[in-house]
Amino acid sequence: MNSILYTEEAVNKSFLSLNRTPVTIGHPMVDGQYVSANDPEIDYDGYRIGAFNESAKQMDDGRISLDKVINVQKAMKSESGRRLLDRIKELETSKAARPLHTSVGVYIDAEELDKPRVNSDGTEYSAIAHNLLFDHDSILLDEIGACVPEQGTGIGINSEQIKVEHF
Repeated sequence: MNSILYTEEAVNKSFLSLNRTPVTIGHPMVDGQYVSANDPEIDYDGYRIGAFNESAKQMDDGRISLDKVINVQKAMKSESGRRLLDRIKELETSKAARPLHTSVGVYIDAEELDKPRVNSDGTEYSAIAHNLLFDHDSILLDEIGACVPEQGTGIGINSEQIKVEHF
């Protein structure tokens, strides 16, 4: 992903740091630079919409799953929050719904390689990520993530029709 190899070992050691991190709409930026979702200068009505991640767990197939808790009342107060709620409704009601991509913001120690290598699926990388610390998980309403739903990433809506509690 982005020319960096995130090993299974590194992800397994760190995925629990996703719990209680903010859910943002897009990756937060200030003055054209990417910043932490906790940066006091970010636009809380644009990036932060009253949502957070919880219940991070590893599934039987090795992928990481987590729940997104969305405060609907807070989300309704911003344009990006309303757009997200509209897209969720589309996923719940349409068989032709557009997928929702996600993308994590993560701090890493990057081991730069002398020359690029190729991983087992044929993707070239020039660094290996170590000591991951997750900052946020962004929902990409208008972008395609580095990993895509066909690779098992993105948002799937409560397919078991479990009652969702609104707060």
